[in-house]
Amino acid sequence: MSMEHKVFELELRGEILIVLPSSQVAELETTGCQIESDRILQFLRSRSIGAIVIDFHNATFFRKYLLVHMLRWWSELGRAAGVIRLCNVSEYSLTMLSEMQMRRLFPIHRTRLDAISCIRGTAESAGNPR
Repeated sequence: MSMEHKVFELELRGEILIVLPSSQVAELETTGCQIESDRILQFLRSRSIGAIVIDFHNATFFRKYLLVHMLRWWSELGRAAGVIRLCNVSEYSLTMLSEMQMRRLFPIHRTRLDAISCIRGTAESAGNPR
């Protein structure tokens, strides 16, 4: 199942929501980010979602607004003991996330498959975070 929004494409894999920010996420101003984030929050509230994988393969750069909204999604998931995993993060974004100590909240994996496998408890990728 795939649902496309202006800045985020969403895919549903069982109880895992895949969020794919587009290259436009770097240009998103505060209001636009709020609207897009609220759509994802509504989606989280309307379904039984256990985890989110945010796949940055289309977005090599993003602004701090996205981090604020990632924390909102994490908080919503936290009510159900859910997790957020990141994948395909650019070197620049990886450095930024490390400096902000966000990697503790949002483990980073090289690929979407690694992140999904780790969520599902597959042993072979559990040791492959970036």
